[in-house]
Formats: sequence, structure tokens, C-alpha cells
Amino acid sequence: MSFFELVGLSPEAWEREQRRGAISARGYHFQDAVFAWLMTLGVTREWPVGALVPEGRDDARLRCAGALVDVQVESRQPHLPPVSRSELAGWVQTLASSPEVVAGVALHAASERLVLVLVVEHGIPMTGLDRVAAEIPETAAALRASLSGRMDANEMEALLARLHLVAIREPLDAAKVALADARG
Repeated sequence: MSFFELVGLSPEAWEREQRRGAISARGYHFQDAVFAWLMTLGVTREWPVGALVPEGRDDARLRCAGALVDVQVESRQPHLPPVSRSELAGWVQTLASSPEVVAGVALHAASERLVLVLVVEHGIPMTGLDRVAAEIPETAAALRASLSGRMDANEMEALLARLHLVAIREPLDAAKVALADARG
């Protein structure tokens, strides 16, 4: 008996069938790989990560050189098209939805600044970890257009000044490269 006979689906139907458990597990594994990559950047001193708390506020909260960094990770399968402006705006709005983010004040330590990082496998405009969305005119313009009506102009500008967008397909490979480069 073949696998497809066992599950009662043709190969085509199997491909069309939504396998939520497998998709969810893929997302969790991607999230863990992103956290491993971020911590590797801290170990190699490529990015000043001092601590990472999974599920800290969003998917993780990091302490990085005098800043609190809230990280949201979104898995996106390789066969999917680029992220729509509306979808990106929704993710950004969710990341920025807490009162402390809107106010621009970290409730845990008023002296620390609050940074936001959205990590997706592909399909978003890239700022990387070294630049914020406000520094890249085309990214800032796209986000302003998508977020208008969802928040006021002052909140939007404060958000763009602290938002990093990262696209990384293989975070574990990137971690290996960073570690190999740093340690020879």
C-alpha cells in the first residue's frame, strides 16, 4: 500500500491539502533558528546581543547595548510571493502595538531605548540590523502608505525610527558563517 493510498489522497490532493501542523512546526523551527543566529551575532560581537528571552514580549526580547529589542519572527515558505504591503503593515502594527512601544518608552528601564525587529524569510524590503526603516526612503514611503489610517503620523515616524526589517532564508547557515568568520 502506498503512502497516498494510506492517507486516502492523490499526490495532487496531498499538495493542495493544508497541513497546518507541519506548517506551524516549520514556523517554530524557523523562529528557533533566528534566535540561534541572533545569539551567534552576540557571541561573535557582530551585533551587541547580551541576552535573549524567548516569548519576552513578542517572539523574543533581547537586551542589546543599552536597548531593549522586541523581535517578531514570521515564517514564509519559499514558494510564496513577496509579502503584500497590507500583510507587512499588519505585522509591523502588531509588533508596535504595546503601549510602551507607542509611547517610545521602555517600561522596564526608562533609560533604555526600545528597538523593533521584524524577521521574515523573504519578501520584505530589507533594512538589516544596522539601519532602521526611516533611513531607507523607499521602505519608509511604503510603510507610511500602508500604515496611514492605522496610526497617527507622530506614532508612525517614531515607529519607523526604531524599526528594523530583516529577510533571512537560512539563519542557521548565516550563524555558521558568522561563527566561522569570527573564530577562523
